[in-house]
Amino acid sequence: MHELIEGLIASGPVVTDGAWGTQLQARGLASGEHPDAWNLSQPDVVQQIPLPYVRAAQPRITRNEGKTLSWYY
Repeated sequence: MHELIEGLIASGPVVTDGAWGTQLQARGLASGEHPDAWNLSQPDVVQQIPLPYVRAAQPRITRNEGKTLSWYY
């Protein structure tokens, strides 16, 4: 593993972005629908995604924010 990643993990959980659209599509997100909107409209579904990782004490957890950043638009 790269030393930067090892250092980050050693200091506690690491939150990143990745594959949320795919996970939400598997849970019903329609084609063309914005995944970030589900943070407000489907929070229970969004919260299901990282739970298995948290329960398994995974040191790296992703978040759903892909297109919510102002510079994206």
